Amino acid sequence: MVFSNNSCVDCSPSVDMEDNNNKVTVVTTTTSSSSGESFSSPPVIKPLTDSDRVTSNNSTSVDDNDSSSPAPKSPTTCTATATVNANSTSFTLPDPPGTQSSSFTPLTPQQTDVVIMPDDFSRKLVAQVNRRLDGFLAKSPYIRANTKLNELPRFTPSHLNLGKTLAKGGFSNIIEVNSFNNEECVLRPASSVDDDEQQHYNGTNKEYVVKCLSTRLGLKKLPGATKDIVFEAHTLACLQHDNIVQIRGWSHDGINGFQTTKRADGFFMILDRLGDTLFQRVFQWQAELRGRGKYSSLCAGSKKKISHQKIAKQQFQEKIQICLDVAAALAYCHSKRICHRDIKSANVAFDPARPHRAKLIDFGLATELPTLTSTDSRHKTFDLTGNIGTARYMAPELILEKPYNEKADVHSFAVLCWEACAAKKPYSSLDAKAVKEHVSRWNERPKTYWSWPRKLRKILKQGWARDPKDRPSMQEFHTALRKVQAGLPKSSLNEYLVEQQQQQRQL
Repeated sequence: MVFSNNSCVDCSPSVDMEDNNNKVTVVTTTTSSSSGESFSSPPVIKPLTDSDRVTSNNSTSVDDNDSSSPAPKSPTTCTATATVNANSTSFTLPDPPGTQSSSFTPLTPQQTDVVIMPDDFSRKLVAQVNRRLDGFLAKSPYIRANTKLNELPRFTPSHLNLGKTLAKGGFSNIIEVNSFNNEECVLRPASSVDDDEQQHYNGTNKEYVVKCLSTRLGLKKLPGATKDIVFEAHTLACLQHDNIVQIRGWSHDGINGFQTTKRADGFFMILDRLGDTLFQRVFQWQAELRGRGKYSSLCAGSKKKISHQKIAKQQFQEKIQICLDVAAALAYCHSKRICHRDIKSANVAFDPARPHRAKLIDFGLATELPTLTSTDSRHKTFDLTGNIGTARYMAPELILEKPYNEKADVHSFAVLCWEACAAKKPYSSLDAKAVKEHVSRWNERPKTYWSWPRKLRKILKQGWARDPKDRPSMQEFHTALRKVQAGLPKSSLNEYLVEQQQQQRQL
């Protein structure tokens, strides 16, 4: 996950607008792989996890795309040069993956309490992740055919001058990239960047971040966590959409980096750096309606204050546009048979160059659904990992661990839309366990407001319908939101703010 200097993105299994307990305990663990291998470990630091999000990040769980093929597959070696895109600067790679000497440079040498994997553990871990990756790709024809991961630039830690850690969670960290230590190893903006964004990339702003696993992650959780980050890299590398965060590079040794470095951050991705998240934007909207925030500062000293109604009208236009951006990203993913499975406000971030345009992030739990045949119903469901994602946004079929399809994302998106429009936490009076019970057993849903457009209320209720067959597709949801946007009254607040700024300059 990605964000700005003063913001914090959810890297842990769940934020869900609740404070996390940052205490840690020292434990001794014995881990068994899916192939029956036993890993004995010394005492390690194990962060306490947030129960609001349930994942399969443990050594004994088997993902829906897991495989038990007998032999690991060596990662493909990148060619002599690699480019980000057609307009990128190419650079010469160092030695082939796996040839680093024992005197490597750690990605985060300043961190303390680093868990070092035993030799035997790291070797078996790499073999297990490779087997799981083989199974994942075997069951994911679109990702297998379209992933461009091996065409992206690869970096060793010595190539990167890293800054501060922007986000730190129970599973992964986000670290800013201050600069590249080799002029030939500089990433350039993607060819899709328009003229308005070019100034952002050409300035002094830091454009990229590194995403890696936390080096304090206990050995017991490493098999699941390593699988998730490797699968995420392959998934992101096959997705090209304006409203999805882009992967720009990755670690030089690939999966073998876990064995080369004996550390959880031996595998990492380089992503575009984004700004705040929708999770944080909700609090910003609340502050603006209370007379604080950007509108109060812009009109400081002015006798004419901005009315509550004008601010609310301007905000609602922003909210619908954000929902449209996320809907477009999800519709694109579903057209490729990719189900995100963790739609929530903390996984929607904003482009610093376009602060009101949203991007979908964190594909660690994403999976590719089986391709439908000509005889299959479009409502066909599949036996996949259940009880996965964030409790407040989970569809009933996920909570009850029943077969599901991409309509589970539609339910989560409907709750996300309500959260954005209401600027409130969904099911705020309930904890995670109670939310699951109220949603799955008593069919409780957020309450819509009569002040909202009728078309919006209608599509939200359809989106979180109990029966997935009654939910619209994401493309239908996007079309409905377009109609809602077209019917909104135009706000004159932007013109008013421009006028106020001009008056302040004259004074």
